[in-house]
Amino acid sequence: MENISIFFDTNIIESRFSCDKQEFQFHGKITPSRNFYDIVNFINEADLTRITTFYISEISWKEFKLHLVENYENRIRDMKRYVEAYSKSFFSIVDIGYDIKHESKSDYMNHINELGESFLSKYKCNIISYPRDIELFESLIDKCINRKKPFVSVRISGKDYNDAGLKDALIWESILRHSDESNELCLFVTADKDFEGGSDIVVCKSLDDVKNSIAKHFEVNDFITIKTKIDTNDYMKEQIITSTGNKYNPMAPDFDFEISSVSYKDKEQSIYKIEIVSVINETRYLIECQFDAVSNEFIEITHSRENE
Repeated sequence: MENISIFFDTNIIESRFSCDKQEFQFHGKITPSRNFYDIVNFINEADLTRITTFYISEISWKEFKLHLVENYENRIRDMKRYVEAYSKSFFSIVDIGYDIKHESKSDYMNHINELGESFLSKYKCNIISYPRDIELFESLIDKCINRKKPFVSVRISGKDYNDAGLKDALIWESILRHSDESNELCLFVTADKDFEGGSDIVVCKSLDDVKNSIAKHFEVNDFITIKTKIDTNDYMKEQIITSTGNKYNPMAPDFDFEISSVSYKDKEQSIYKIEIVSVINETRYLIECQFDAVSNEFIEITHSRENE
């Protein structure tokens, strides 16, 4: 097993918020859940990008876009109704106006398709198709009849239905087919309780689940993770440089910032000792930090000038 495949469910690539009992999605840009960002950042920080591929099933992607369309139409309808009511109430003393850039469904679909292509490209996510063959059909029938997950039983108008969960079953079969055809660690990240993992596919609910699953098969160096976290975070580097009494300006011609070592200060508490060499205005600084990986904050930063 040399590679990792991470599959994101619909409920991981979309996020929502509520206001006055109304549920909103984000329509100006695709904004996935915190879980998505945490996992992508972890893979980058742990230097696992070379062996990791991100996937979204075709069914999840279609479902996600359908949710966006439905939410958009509902919220636009609500907004028009509220504007009409407030205009009627305030009459001429309040001027209420708005401009809807994507009035028709087709215009909005073009909008989210463009956002979708940009999102997939930015995070290097691949859309994986569901199988379209007789073996899939027979597998779904068997699971449906025998009430195997993700098929569940629901009661509607006094009658039990055992076929609820078809979309989830197609998502699962897509991942299962990929797993069968590859020698990879396959992780399925979902907030849904209707999935059961197997020996070849691990169902993950959180970043910790992903970390633990990867750690069983691959060596994830904590020191590399911490080094990458700081190397890729301008805010953290600015904190460090500011502590020396200088301004953080990575574009300065003689500026240099290099993490020379990372070690444990307190392993049980996840506190690290980080040594940094930085050149600022032709002066070489030796910087030592104590970093709390749980709170993601520096506990202490000290420095000296070389040869002091």
